[in-house]
Amino acid sequence: MIVAHLSDLHPGFRAYGHTERGVDVRERDVAVAWERAVQELVRLAPQVVVVAGDVFDRPDPPAGALVTLARSLELLRSSLPQTPVLMVAGPRDTPRRPGDPGALAVLDTFPNVEAAAGLPRSILLERLDLHASLVPYRAAVREPALTPEPDPRARWNLLVLHAREGGPEEGGVFVDPSDWDYVALGGEHRRRRVSGRIQYSGSLERVALDPWDEAADEKGFLTVDLERGETTFHPIPGRAVV
Repeated sequence: MIVAHLSDLHPGFRAYGHTERGVDVRERDVAVAWERAVQELVRLAPQVVVVAGDVFDRPDPPAGALVTLARSLELLRSSLPQTPVLMVAGPRDTPRRPGDPGALAVLDTFPNVEAAAGLPRSILLERLDLHASLVPYRAAVREPALTPEPDPRARWNLLVLHAREGGPEEGGVFVDPSDWDYVALGGEHRRRRVSGRIQYSGSLERVALDPWDEAADEKGFLTVDLERGETTFHPIPGRAVV
């Protein structure tokens, strides 16, 4: 069972005011990084793709960001029709009004996409014998604290979470790693292993307002072999910081 783990895509990100032919250069860079990642996903053909939050750069993304995501998701659907895409909203995707689901709810209407924008969701993929718990940012920071639970009937249990791991006293969600075959975290732009089964994949591009903070980082995404417990990093080339 191969799971591809991405996070912090941030299409619609704009910075520095540099445009070419009326398009913000950094917005285009971020879109190109996602398109390259999708091409690599098609080549790798994982059984599941997860995006752990901040799918967009803001709750009301520009039309170009929506088009970029829609076209890429359609390419994934047509190229990998048996591969579901599981998404959770991050703080950037989450409107301030509790009743507003934001743009991520639009992606949930795609036939190959399951997206959690406000409330947590449990997805059972019987063909893969996989249970996925999707915990978006709004659910992760609510009180009382949320404790996601695995499904003992499933062969594989996957948690997709945009929050800190560590419990409410640390501003996060408590996760028992022994309950889950893998925990896909979003919210940090740098790739980081919390423990063997709990990891941040990092962002696909340098989306911090200070580019020097991530200047030396290699960007990309992870694939995880749940059977073997092995993780592989797949770099995605982006614009160099000079």
